[in-house]
Amino acid sequence: MRSNKLTRLVSAGLVVTMLLAQAACAKEDTSKKVTIEPMEPEESYALSFDILGGKDVMPVGGFDGPYSGRNHSPNAQPLPDFFTEEYMKTFAECGVNLILYAEDDYATEKGQKLLDFGEKYGVGIFINDNSICNMRGKDEKLSVELLSEKVAKYRNHPAFCGLYLVDEPGGKTYWTKDAGNNMEDYTNLSGILRNDLGLELYENLITINSKSQEGQYEGYLEEYCETMHPSYISFDHYVWDEGGTKNLFLYNTAIVREYAQKYKLPFWTYIAAGSNWSMTGIETENNTPTEGQFDWSINASLALGAQGIEYFMLIQPFYFAYTPEPNVFDFERNGLLGARGNKNRWYYYAQDISKQISAIDHVLMNSVSKGVIASGEDAKMDISGARDVMIKEDSWRELAGVEGDAIVGCFNYQGKTALYVVNYDETYAQDITLNFYDKYKMQVIQAGETKYVQADKLTLNMEAGDGILIVVQ
Repeated sequence: MRSNKLTRLVSAGLVVTMLLAQAACAKEDTSKKVTIEPMEPEESYALSFDILGGKDVMPVGGFDGPYSGRNHSPNAQPLPDFFTEEYMKTFAECGVNLILYAEDDYATEKGQKLLDFGEKYGVGIFINDNSICNMRGKDEKLSVELLSEKVAKYRNHPAFCGLYLVDEPGGKTYWTKDAGNNMEDYTNLSGILRNDLGLELYENLITINSKSQEGQYEGYLEEYCETMHPSYISFDHYVWDEGGTKNLFLYNTAIVREYAQKYKLPFWTYIAAGSNWSMTGIETENNTPTEGQFDWSINASLALGAQGIEYFMLIQPFYFAYTPEPNVFDFERNGLLGARGNKNRWYYYAQDISKQISAIDHVLMNSVSKGVIASGEDAKMDISGARDVMIKEDSWRELAGVEGDAIVGCFNYQGKTALYVVNYDETYAQDITLNFYDKYKMQVIQAGETKYVQADKLTLNMEAGDGILIVVQ
């Protein structure tokens, strides 16, 4: 577990204070000063929703939302009905502001009740309407009038954010699937919903499994952007799964980032809340990720330019609680909430890091990612092959250099320099030092707390996988 936040912030403040005192006593050195040219503001293409709080609020979603657990009783253990105000409040309290999908059909009275709870707690809902999903691949039945009639009962609700359409669709070059689940099978359906009815749609893309699939995956992303005309790109890559590596995670994220920028779209990324996704039961001893790994996944994604975070799973489905032993269930191995409604460790990790996300999202939602600086042998090695995301000079604008094992996301924040510093070590805390070309006034946001400093050198005390935002004033 991470150390007390107050202790960490006080420690960081002492480091900054010492640096300022040293700078005041030393003779001013002008030899390293450089002229930093003004940076023109650039348009950010982030997507958010009024129900979340407006354009400055980052979507933080969950996959597998409320379902009628009372329909299932594993080992005669009745599961809760998650369609209650209590659970909606529970989601909001850990920073989740968007429900992306649930197996239950939400185009029902239960879905209407969920929308009402969402409106009360500022949580948006993507509706899973089975009658619409089932029309994939059935173009002969499609019409604007029919679809307009289907969505009429919920589309004007304040908590309605869009429609769930498909998860991990197949493409012509990559991940081809059965009829009805490939992009070409529902192009007309999505076209009517997006273009004629003006609705947002949820479609999450599969990940790349190997660098050897790069060309196929590029075709997959190109097909998606050219034929589906999305408002954002959502994808999943779980770095701590068996066989996962930081290198492949960064590589995958860099490819998605490249196409998002090409088509002027934001991208959202999934974070694993747990492990052992099995419907038949597997050993449950390795319940990853740890808090440091969980935080690293989020902070590294933000450093590369993600403007939306998604948790898998929000609520553990009952069949993900199966174990190898008959009639024995594990409700703690995945999900922010277990299938019995229990708060798992990842709930508290999400609640903790939500303080940082809510303190910095107004900056990141209005910024344009310019690349990432890697410092330290491991970070440099992992990110060096990640397409064009790496800033090879090891410096950017006011930032002259970085000391320690870190990645630093570099952003144009409405003409200002913004830096998102991430401790690359997901296991141990460390100090990361930033050297600047001159003394600058800076806003420093760590663990949701803001400080203002003026210095030409900052030493940051960072927990495992920690992230700190710095805006040069």
